Amino acid sequence: MAVAPRHADNFRGERNVVLVFGSGTCPMTAGSIRGLNALAEELRSDELEFLFVYVREAHPGENQPAHQSWEDKVDAAERFRT
Repeated sequence: MAVAPRHADNFRGERNVVLVFGSGTCPMTAGSIRGLNALAEELRSDELEFLFVYVREAHPGENQPAHQSWEDKVDAAERFRT
C-alpha cells in the first residue's frame, strides 16, 4: 500500500510532530520499530503526529542492498508499516 510522502511542514501550526530517523539495516531501528509503531498508534491524535524518515541504509548487504532509486527506498520503508 503506497502512501504519498508527507512533509513535516504540512503540520506547522496544527500539531506537534515526532520525527523518527532510521533504516532497515540499522540494528537500533530494527530493535525498536515495533515499540515505536505501538507508541505512535497509542499517542497519535489531532495534536500529535509521528513521521518516520527512512534514511540511507546503515549496513547495506545481500538482504537489503543500498537503494538505487526512490522506488527502492519506498519499498524498503513500507516494510516498517507492520
